[in-house]
Amino acid sequence: MNKGENTKAFTLAEVLITLLVIGVLAMTTIPSLLQSWEERETITKLKKTYSILQQAYQLAVVENGSPSTWTNNTYYLRELRPFLKLADTGGVFQHCCFYDGNYKYLDGREISTWGSLYKINWDKLLLIDGVALLTFSTDATCSLDSYISNPSTCAIIMADINGAKPPNQNGKDCFYFGLTEKGIIPLGGNSPGMLFSHNSYCRSISSSGFSCARWVIERGNMEYLHKMRSLEAEMVK
Repeated sequence: MNKGENTKAFTLAEVLITLLVIGVLAMTTIPSLLQSWEERETITKLKKTYSILQQAYQLAVVENGSPSTWTNNTYYLRELRPFLKLADTGGVFQHCCFYDGNYKYLDGREISTWGSLYKINWDKLLLIDGVALLTFSTDATCSLDSYISNPSTCAIIMADINGAKPPNQNGKDCFYFGLTEKGIIPLGGNSPGMLFSHNSYCRSISSSGFSCARWVIERGNMEYLHKMRSLEAEMVK
């Protein structure tokens, strides 16, 4: 008797079951892997944007002095513009760079009070790597104490790290920085007097997402997204 005569082949049912198991595993793991990759890409791009803004700020201070003395101190991006590599120079009245529709808070609610950031008359520009920037809540005397307790804030910079592309949502592709007398500072934290704390503005189920920039830059993760999903799941039960 040949040795090969005792060898049993897989039946069709066994092959189908094996393929089914592989398919189920793929369905459960691939979305998670894609999400992890997207988050890593967001983290890398946000950190890069932060570095670019810091460098431009430092060069602008060397050239023009403290932000409170800048000529265009109600349009702060104009002072940073010469030190940035741009795809679109934008401007206050330009239709530039942003999604032509309502952006969203982290919890999914629309920011209806803004309207279209593409059309809105705020100072904005587009970096060569596709990051769209705009400033709002500007103060020529740099005294916006409610945003960052120390130092005082001159303006808030919004960075949409993939421009007009979705999801156009705080804490996912839209992040915020304070332009202050002491540099560019990511919004967020739990310091006393801090308006945009992590717990209220990045981690809770009704978060606006205004304070997620500091979380991402300092911690190198977007765990607040997963914490929110866990809370939502608990509420459904």
